[in-house]
Amino acid sequence: MHAAAGGGADPMYEPFVDAIATLLRAGAADGTLKPDVDPEDVLLQLGVLWRIDPARGDAEARAARILGLIVDGLRAG
Repeated sequence: MHAAAGGGADPMYEPFVDAIATLLRAGAADGTLKPDVDPEDVLLQLGVLWRIDPARGDAEARAARILGLIVDGLRAG
């Protein structure tokens, strides 16, 4: 199990991974997402969004750009 930054096991980790896995399976089944993507890898990528300083004037635009890069990397073809 994943260890949270605070050292304890995060009870929300598995539900998040499961939800991402469900979305990835659905996207792979309809051909929009690459097959065999590891949901934990996706969660790690999404974790960067929490590091964006909301005080930055361009925080929302930066988050949108990064999320776009992540989604583009998941798309099939």
